Amino acid sequence: MANKMNHDAIWNACREARDADASRKARDAARVSAAALALGHFKQNESGQWVYECPDKQTLALRSTVNGDVRASSSGVTTCPLVPRIQQWLRDNGFQS
Repeated sequence: MANKMNHDAIWNACREARDADASRKARDAARVSAAALALGHFKQNESGQWVYECPDKQTLALRSTVNGDVRASSSGVTTCPLVPRIQQWLRDNGFQS
């Protein structure tokens, strides 16, 4: 009987961890969406990522970090000139700690 209780405790812990992870991912996605909508000009692509095409044709994307902050990053060899301004806006508006 003690062994069954131990298995139940393990399954419960796994279920709680899975639920917490799903909750964190949903919260992070909501923060990224809120930032993208507040910034404007961002569009959600086919994979669900919020992106903006920079003037130099690079793609700028909003992403969530492990600690829940929203970050802007660009694809390409050089950084899109808008990244520093967007990062500052994200900090000023509570999307980064």
